[in-house]
Amino acid sequence: MAGREDTDAGVQRRRWWCLAVVCMAMFMGVLDSTSVYAALPVIAVDLGFAPAEVQWVVTAYGVAIGGLLLLGGRLADHLGRRRVFMAAVGVFAAASLACGLAPPAGC
Repeated sequence: MAGREDTDAGVQRRRWWCLAVVCMAMFMGVLDSTSVYAALPVIAVDLGFAPAEVQWVVTAYGVAIGGLLLLGGRLADHLGRRRVFMAAVGVFAAASLACGLAPPAGC
C-alpha cells in the first residue's frame, strides 16, 4: 500500500504543478491584453488617432488573438496539447523579450 500512496501523492503533486503552469500562462495572457489597453492613450497620441479610431486598435488586437486561438486549437488537435502549449509559451516569452529589448522609437 505504501507504493500506491506514493504514486497517488506524485499524481496529485503533478496535477497541482500543471494547474500552476496553466494559471501563470493565463495570467500572462491577461497581463498582455491589459498592457494594450493601458497603452492606448500613448498609441493614440503617437499615431495621431482620433478617439473613435482608437477602437480599431482594440478590434484588431481582438481579431488577431481570436484567429491565433483558433489556429492554436487546431494545431493542438494534430500535434498534441502539451507540445503546442509549450511552443506557444516559448514564442510568447521570446517575443516579450524582443519587445523589452527593443530600442525606443526615437532612436
